[in-house]
Amino acid sequence: MSQVRAALRKPVADATSDSPPSVSGASRATWRAVLAEAIGPARHVVDLEGATGEWRHLLEQNGCFLLEPTHALRGPVHGALIARHLLSRAREPERLPAVWLDLLEPGGRIILLESTHRGLFRKRRGLFAPKRPTDPLAPYRRGLAPADAALLLEASGYVGIRAFALPVPASASAHYLMSARKR
Repeated sequence: MSQVRAALRKPVADATSDSPPSVSGASRATWRAVLAEAIGPARHVVDLEGATGEWRHLLEQNGCFLLEPTHALRGPVHGALIARHLLSRAREPERLPAVWLDLLEPGGRIILLESTHRGLFRKRRGLFAPKRPTDPLAPYRRGLAPADAALLLEASGYVGIRAFALPVPASASAHYLMSARKR
Protein backbone atom coordinates (compact mmCIF):
# COMPACT_ATOMS: atom_id res chain seq x y z
CA MET A 1 0.00 0.00 0.00
CA SER A 2 2.97 2.34 0.49
CA GLN A 3 3.52 2.59 -3.30
CA VAL A 4 -0.15 3.47 -3.75
CA ARG A 5 0.07 6.14 -1.06
CA ALA A 6 3.20 7.59 -2.68
CA ALA A 7 1.49 7.75 -6.08
CA LEU A 8 -1.54 9.38 -4.52
CA ARG A 9 0.52 12.11 -2.88
CA LYS A 10 1.13 13.63 -6.32
CA PRO A 11 -1.17 16.61 -6.79
CA VAL A 12 -4.39 15.95 -8.66
CA ALA A 13 -5.18 18.33 -11.53
CA ASP A 14 -6.52 21.70 -10.37
CA ALA A 15 -10.10 21.54 -11.59
CA THR A 16 -13.59 22.26 -10.37
CA SER A 17 -16.19 21.44 -13.04
CA ASP A 18 -18.10 18.17 -12.87
CA SER A 19 -18.16 17.63 -16.64
CA PRO A 20 -16.48 14.45 -17.91
CA PRO A 21 -12.88 14.75 -19.11
CA SER A 22 -12.26 15.19 -22.80
CA VAL A 23 -10.25 12.56 -24.62
CA SER A 24 -10.02 14.54 -27.83
CA GLY A 25 -7.17 16.48 -29.35
CA ALA A 26 -3.59 16.24 -28.19
CA SER A 27 -4.48 14.35 -25.01
CA ARG A 28 -5.91 11.36 -26.94
CA ALA A 29 -2.51 9.63 -27.24
CA THR A 30 -1.82 10.15 -23.55
CA TRP A 31 -5.25 8.80 -22.55
CA ARG A 32 -4.71 5.80 -24.79
CA ALA A 33 -1.30 5.08 -23.25
CA VAL A 34 -2.59 5.44 -19.68
CA LEU A 35 -5.57 3.20 -20.40
CA ALA A 36 -3.34 0.58 -22.04
CA GLU A 37 -1.03 0.53 -19.02
CA ALA A 38 -3.94 0.28 -16.58
CA ILE A 39 -5.60 -2.59 -18.47
CA GLY A 40 -2.33 -4.44 -18.98
CA PRO A 41 -2.51 -7.69 -20.97
CA ALA A 42 -6.32 -7.95 -20.70
CA ARG A 43 -8.03 -8.02 -24.09
CA HIS A 44 -11.59 -8.84 -23.01
CA VAL A 45 -13.07 -5.77 -21.36
CA VAL A 46 -16.48 -5.20 -19.83
CA ASP A 47 -17.42 -1.56 -19.30
CA LEU A 48 -20.05 -1.83 -16.59
CA GLU A 49 -21.89 1.14 -18.10
CA GLY A 50 -21.48 0.04 -21.72
CA ALA A 51 -18.59 1.70 -23.53
CA THR A 52 -19.67 4.24 -26.10
CA GLY A 53 -18.06 7.07 -28.00
CA GLU A 54 -14.55 8.03 -26.99
CA TRP A 55 -14.08 5.19 -24.49
CA ARG A 56 -15.08 2.58 -27.08
CA HIS A 57 -12.60 4.05 -29.60
CA LEU A 58 -9.74 4.18 -27.08
CA LEU A 59 -10.33 0.59 -25.97
CA GLU A 60 -10.60 -0.68 -29.55
CA GLN A 61 -7.42 1.19 -30.52
CA ASN A 62 -5.68 -0.67 -27.70
CA GLY A 63 -6.78 -4.00 -29.17
CA CYS A 64 -9.49 -4.69 -26.61
CA PHE A 65 -12.59 -6.74 -27.39
CA LEU A 66 -15.54 -5.10 -25.69
CA LEU A 67 -18.14 -7.28 -24.04
CA GLU A 68 -21.62 -6.16 -23.02
CA PRO A 69 -22.13 -5.51 -19.28
CA THR A 70 -24.45 -8.54 -19.10
CA HIS A 71 -21.47 -10.75 -20.02
CA ALA A 72 -20.14 -10.28 -16.49
CA LEU A 73 -23.33 -11.85 -15.12
CA ARG A 74 -22.82 -15.07 -17.12
CA GLY A 75 -19.54 -16.00 -15.48
CA PRO A 76 -16.17 -14.68 -14.41
CA VAL A 77 -14.50 -12.24 -16.77
CA HIS A 78 -10.94 -13.07 -17.77
CA GLY A 79 -9.79 -9.58 -18.56
CA ALA A 80 -10.93 -6.30 -17.10
CA LEU A 81 -13.99 -4.53 -15.77
CA ILE A 82 -14.24 -0.76 -16.16
CA ALA A 83 -16.27 1.21 -13.64
CA ARG A 84 -16.72 4.89 -14.46
CA HIS A 85 -17.87 7.01 -11.52
CA LEU A 86 -19.71 4.05 -9.99
CA LEU A 87 -18.05 4.12 -6.56
CA SER A 88 -18.71 7.82 -6.09
CA ARG A 89 -22.39 7.40 -6.98
CA ALA A 90 -23.07 4.27 -4.92
CA ARG A 91 -25.06 4.37 -1.71
CA GLU A 92 -22.83 1.67 -0.22
CA PRO A 93 -19.51 2.07 -2.07
CA GLU A 94 -17.68 -0.26 0.29
CA ARG A 95 -19.71 -3.21 -1.09
CA LEU A 96 -19.08 -2.73 -4.82
CA PRO A 97 -15.39 -3.74 -5.03
CA ALA A 98 -16.21 -7.12 -3.47
CA VAL A 99 -19.05 -7.66 -5.96
CA TRP A 100 -16.71 -6.81 -8.84
CA LEU A 101 -14.05 -9.12 -7.42
CA ASP A 102 -16.53 -12.01 -7.71
CA LEU A 103 -17.04 -11.14 -11.39
CA LEU A 104 -13.34 -11.49 -12.23
CA GLU A 105 -11.22 -14.57 -12.78
CA PRO A 106 -7.85 -14.65 -10.97
CA GLY A 107 -5.57 -12.03 -12.52
CA GLY A 108 -8.53 -10.03 -13.85
CA ARG A 109 -8.44 -6.27 -13.35
CA ILE A 110 -10.80 -3.57 -12.19
CA ILE A 111 -10.26 -0.16 -13.77
CA LEU A 112 -11.81 2.81 -11.99
CA LEU A 113 -12.34 6.25 -13.46
CA GLU A 114 -13.28 8.62 -10.65
CA SER A 115 -13.16 12.32 -9.87
CA THR A 116 -12.22 14.28 -6.80
CA HIS A 117 -14.28 17.37 -7.68
CA ARG A 118 -11.52 19.43 -6.09
CA GLY A 119 -13.75 22.23 -4.91
CA LEU A 120 -15.38 19.87 -2.41
CA PHE A 121 -12.19 18.42 -0.97
CA ARG A 122 -9.50 19.82 1.26
CA LYS A 123 -5.86 18.83 1.23
CA ARG A 124 -4.63 17.08 4.38
CA ARG A 125 -1.20 15.51 4.84
CA GLY A 126 -0.62 15.32 1.08
CA LEU A 127 -3.81 13.36 0.38
CA PHE A 128 -7.20 14.65 -0.65
CA ALA A 129 -9.83 14.00 2.01
CA PRO A 130 -13.57 14.61 1.63
CA LYS A 131 -15.40 17.27 3.56
CA ARG A 132 -18.58 16.17 5.32
CA PRO A 133 -20.78 14.36 2.79
CA THR A 134 -24.00 16.16 1.94
CA ASP A 135 -25.97 13.05 0.98
CA PRO A 136 -25.94 10.21 3.52
CA LEU A 137 -27.16 7.76 0.86
CA ALA A 138 -24.14 8.39 -1.39
CA PRO A 139 -21.18 9.31 0.79
CA TYR A 140 -18.89 10.15 -2.15
CA ARG A 141 -21.55 11.72 -4.36
CA ARG A 142 -19.45 14.84 -4.84
CA GLY A 143 -16.22 13.04 -5.59
CA LEU A 144 -14.03 10.24 -4.33
CA ALA A 145 -10.50 10.91 -3.16
CA PRO A 146 -7.87 8.58 -4.66
CA ALA A 147 -6.78 7.46 -1.20
CA ASP A 148 -10.35 6.45 -0.34
CA ALA A 149 -10.75 4.51 -3.60
CA ALA A 150 -7.49 2.67 -2.92
CA LEU A 151 -8.62 1.78 0.60
CA LEU A 152 -11.96 0.45 -0.69
CA LEU A 153 -10.13 -1.77 -3.20
CA GLU A 154 -7.55 -2.96 -0.68
CA ALA A 155 -10.24 -3.82 1.90
CA SER A 156 -11.94 -6.05 -0.69
CA GLY A 157 -8.77 -8.02 -1.41
CA TYR A 158 -7.41 -6.45 -4.59
CA VAL A 159 -3.65 -6.36 -5.16
CA GLY A 160 -1.40 -4.29 -7.41
CA ILE A 161 -3.36 -1.08 -6.82
CA ARG A 162 -2.05 1.74 -9.02
CA ALA A 163 -3.17 5.31 -9.61
CA PHE A 164 -2.65 7.06 -12.94
CA ALA A 165 -2.67 10.79 -13.61
CA LEU A 166 -4.87 11.87 -16.51
CA PRO A 167 -4.45 14.74 -18.95
CA VAL A 168 -7.46 16.93 -18.27
CA PRO A 169 -8.01 20.58 -19.11
CA ALA A 170 -8.11 23.00 -16.20
CA SER A 171 -11.85 23.44 -16.70
CA ALA A 172 -12.62 19.73 -16.09
CA SER A 173 -13.01 17.75 -12.88
CA ALA A 174 -9.86 16.34 -11.33
CA HIS A 175 -10.14 12.82 -12.74
CA TYR A 176 -7.91 9.87 -12.06
CA LEU A 177 -7.70 6.30 -13.26
CA MET A 178 -6.94 3.47 -10.85
CA SER A 179 -6.32 -0.20 -11.55
CA ALA A 180 -6.12 -3.25 -9.33
CA ARG A 181 -6.21 -6.97 -9.93
CA LYS A 182 -7.66 -10.08 -8.37
CA ARG A 183 -5.12 -12.49 -6.89
